[in-house]
Amino acid sequence: MKTSLLALVILFFVVSTSAQTTKRLGLTAGIQGNQYGIAVPIRLTQSFSLIPSVAMTYVQENSTDLSTGLAARFYIKQAKVSPYATLRGGVGINLPYNDAEQVMIDKSTRMDIFGGIAFGGEYFIDEHFSFGVEAQGNVTKSDDGSFRFGNPGKVNFNTATMISATIYF
Repeated sequence: MKTSLLALVILFFVVSTSAQTTKRLGLTAGIQGNQYGIAVPIRLTQSFSLIPSVAMTYVQENSTDLSTGLAARFYIKQAKVSPYATLRGGVGINLPYNDAEQVMIDKSTRMDIFGGIAFGGEYFIDEHFSFGVEAQGNVTKSDDGSFRFGNPGKVNFNTATMISATIYF
């Protein structure tokens, strides 16, 4: 588990630091239900972007929840409204504190693996700012001790939507 987390963190930084030689780098804030994420789209060509992402939730005296992922976005058409398809994958890691007062059966680290596809579009106000919306299909394999999706140790499927705003540098 620690090896998987380390590999994802290294991949995130390698992709992020290589952005200096790309055509365009962005910063995206996304809202999906009560989840908020930060992504760094790296436009490698006019029709393809790699998008590392990270989200973190800290619960005082209980746990820290960290999610990291990587998406590949394929633009179908480049215009003021640019439709796209996305493939994504990543992990959600829950790190409970050993001295947490909350009653837990198992205080070990839990890791859920997720993947999915999305279809959506970006509306470019100008070349440096866009709004986006997407529809998603997501699959998750929950850790045996994870209650994040209410189905410990099993596979879940859900649909979701996300709205986002991106600034490009």
